[in-house]
Amino acid sequence: MPRPTLKDVSARAGVSVATASAVVNRAGWVTEATRERVQAAIDALGYRPNRAARALRTRREGTVGVVVSALSDPFQSAFVRALSQALHGGGRSLFLSDADGDAALGDSLVDSLVERSVDGLVVGASVVSPARLAALAGGSVPAVVAGETDVAGLPSVGSDLAAGAAQATAYLRDRGARRVALVTAPSPQADLLRAGWRSVQADDALDLGAGALADLWALGADAVLAGSDALAAEVVQSARDAGRSVPGDVQVIAVGNGPLAPLVRPALTSVSLDAPAVAAAALSALDAGGSALVPTRLVPRASTLP
Repeated sequence: MPRPTLKDVSARAGVSVATASAVVNRAGWVTEATRERVQAAIDALGYRPNRAARALRTRREGTVGVVVSALSDPFQSAFVRALSQALHGGGRSLFLSDADGDAALGDSLVDSLVERSVDGLVVGASVVSPARLAALAGGSVPAVVAGETDVAGLPSVGSDLAAGAAQATAYLRDRGARRVALVTAPSPQADLLRAGWRSVQADDALDLGAGALADLWALGADAVLAGSDALAAEVVQSARDAGRSVPGDVQVIAVGNGPLAPLVRPALTSVSLDAPAVAAAALSALDAGGSALVPTRLVPRASTLP
């Protein structure tokens, strides 16, 4: 009897191959009902992942190259840690490179990993040039873009930042805020946050860069959605310097929910990004193709009104 494949599992469960792969790789974004259905198909068919056969077919050793833009970023650090744990749990290994925000270095690191004959690549959206992404799309090494979900020719995974920003902005307005400002640093992720924020607030005068915090108070902002925990901490300090209390005069929500968020005073209400789920989605995309948006979660704390 032929060995059952992931395609057999997906057909029996009535799901896509990417979703079946997500269950095998323990992706956090799969619903419990879908997980149970796929697991029942796995049990019924006796399916087992065959990493050794895949390595033999590709003449590689199950290594995945990862290029990130900045390991100092809490989310990227958590993403890499989760990716490493999942890979090692599946009998694979990780080659990690940090481009430190330099796209030229990112391109060079990608080329180096391809020359090492890695089994696949996971690259940060903002650290590799469009030309290199186009080359990867037409190349022989499977590649996934992490952190953005609109990359032509390549599967991509990321947090659903637009939905998270819309939820956070609506949360602030439900608590009485009428002028919710957006504070971000330039990045593809900032564009996604802006799209979600605009769907609720729609006031470009309140769309500010990280260097314009003092303008918040002249514009009458009574709430702020900040693109990172660090930016939110700066907003809290700027409000304090301007004689405004948080959350009494100004409510603040951070995007990230890293280690800093609960340490700021008042502790930051956060749009929480699920690094382990994004890592699992990246591996699923690497194995089976397809793109995925991983839901965010709002974590209320003391920087917003009850």
